[in-house]
Amino acid sequence: MIGVILLGIFMILFGMGIIAAAIYPIILAIKSQSWPTTLGKVTISEINVITDKERTSYEHLMAYEYELNGSTYASDKLEYRFFKFGGTRSIRKIVDDYPVGREVVVHYDAHDPWTAVLNTAIHKWSYMFIFGGIWVISLGIAYFT
Repeated sequence: MIGVILLGIFMILFGMGIIAAAIYPIILAIKSQSWPTTLGKVTISEINVITDKERTSYEHLMAYEYELNGSTYASDKLEYRFFKFGGTRSIRKIVDDYPVGREVVVHYDAHDPWTAVLNTAIHKWSYMFIFGGIWVISLGIAYFT
């Protein structure tokens, strides 16, 4: 009986952690939508292949530079999302959409110009993790009934 209760509590807390981790990028994306913009240029855009014993993962590596008031800044943030790994198709699309030398609109934090992002939209996976967290919490609650 105690094991079931502990499992239920663990699942509720784990689900809450998933939701908290998914909400953070949503808050940052919403905040960045009101930031000022400037033009910048992509300086790095490539696929990084990460291989371990069990699988291969892909992530996009990108960087861009932008100028503000005579100073040059750089960032590598494409968008605020829970993770930056993906399948080869989604990563290839990012690299193709942002080739080296492409002029981009940079959204930057006026209070901290080193903080910048290109895409201010809320990433779809953030919602998926929120729903996943709710599902895990529901399972945890179900252990008590």
